Amino acid sequence: MSKRKRQEEEKYITIGRFYDKIIPPFNKSKCWIWREVPTSGGYGIFSLNGKSIPAHRLSWILHFGEIPTGIEILHSCDTRLCVNPYHLFQGTQGDNVRDCTKKKRNGKSRGEDHPFSKLKDEQIALVVKRGQNGEKYKNIAADLGISTISVGDILRGNSWKHLTGGVVVRRQRPRTTPEQFSLARGIFQKTGNISEACRVTNINRGSFYYWLERS
Repeated sequence: MSKRKRQEEEKYITIGRFYDKIIPPFNKSKCWIWREVPTSGGYGIFSLNGKSIPAHRLSWILHFGEIPTGIEILHSCDTRLCVNPYHLFQGTQGDNVRDCTKKKRNGKSRGEDHPFSKLKDEQIALVVKRGQNGEKYKNIAADLGISTISVGDILRGNSWKHLTGGVVVRRQRPRTTPEQFSLARGIFQKTGNISEACRVTNINRGSFYYWLERS
């Protein structure tokens, strides 16, 4: 097989692999969404000859040819996972910056615009309201399909701060009473199990050790 035929065969194999990773239908006017796991920036990625290449750049190469040095491939549809070659255009880094500014993007997606976000902006207000009403984190998390850690991060201002403004709920752990410690110590002395003693009396290990040192 000649070198040219081998290159053509490799190109067709690459095209086949490329289209296998796209959610159909392949309509020129609609976005072709990359079905594989995106990068942290929200773009598709393709492995070619042992190297990773952005899927939208590969789409341009396969359909229109090589990309000149220093040229970016931009999205007219503003959908990062789109690899429809007819939604792409060439531009410089300066063009990319101006396009981001025009579309009010700074490359740092946050909130519901982040590619991995599971929540919408309006749902954050619901989390805040329920948290301020004293609902358990696990109940809020279960209703929204997220983890209790995510709920805590929202209410403590670790995430979605641009909407909440910061800490909105401070969880107050009930103070351990002498009676609780006495009961916990009795259970520990009988079982030798600190975890069980803390679970039954609803105190944490830190409080148990604190009282134990001072008893």
